[in-house]
Formats: sequence, C-alpha cells, structure tokens
Amino acid sequence: MIEFSLLTKITLGFTILFLILSIISIIKGWKNRFQFIGITSFSCLLTISFFVFTFVPFTHKIIPGAQKYRVVFDDGATQIVIAVSAKLNQEELSATLEQAASDLFSPGRLSRNNNSFIIKARALSDSLGTTNSLYLGELDKILNSETNDFDTKIKIFSE
Repeated sequence: MIEFSLLTKITLGFTILFLILSIISIIKGWKNRFQFIGITSFSCLLTISFFVFTFVPFTHKIIPGAQKYRVVFDDGATQIVIAVSAKLNQEELSATLEQAASDLFSPGRLSRNNNSFIIKARALSDSLGTTNSLYLGELDKILNSETNDFDTKIKIFSE
C-alpha cells in the first residue's frame, strides 16, 4: 500500500530544494530561471495532492461470505441489477448484496434528489427450455436525513 504521508514528506523536500534554486536563479538572472519556477510549481502541486491523499481512505471492504456477481444493469444513479448464481443461500445472497453496495455505491449516485440506492440480485432459471429471470433479493440504502447516515435494508425474495 502506498504511504502518502511518506510521499508528502519526500515531495516537500524536493519542493523546498527547487524553491531555493528558483530564488537563486531569479537573483542571479540565470537563463533557466523560469524552468525552475515551473518545476517548483509542479512539485508544490504534487506535495499538496499527496497531502490530501493522506486523509482519503483507499481501502476495499471485503464482506465475508460474498460470492461473485456481475453487473447486468446500471442506470448510473440509483438502480443497479446484478447477476448471481441461483444456488446461493440467504446468507451468501445477503453478503453478496452488501459487497455489491460497497463496491458500486458513491455519494454522487444520490444527486438526482433521490435518497434511495437500490441493488437487485437476479439469477437465470432454465425451466422447460425457456430462460427466465428470477429476482432473488434487493438491497436498499436510504439516506437518513436526521443522522446523515445510510440505513440498509435487505429483502430476500422466496422462490
């Protein structure tokens, strides 16, 4: 895993070094003084970026018991349909729905004045030579306006 705090310290050192070189080049009138100013500006930008990344968690949450799923439909906002195996039990289906919510949810999905985010799980059943889509369950994340946190409701449909 990348340690952004270490990268911040390293780039801060280079930024200070290039800042000193820029000041010296301006005072002495070197030809490459504007190149030093550009390098200093860019290294300052990198330092600020790495500093901001020290506060952002880059962890992938793994839900125990979750099985593989495939995104079948995603409207880019509040509705997603995933395909799972028809042989999942209720615990595996619940864990898979939670894993999909963890992987696919972002706060920008709620930007259309809708406080609900729905993931539906479906499987294909082959009965009598026809393929039918069975909805096995759904996860509904609802923004609670009082606590500004999400309430998660999981519904498992019986076959």
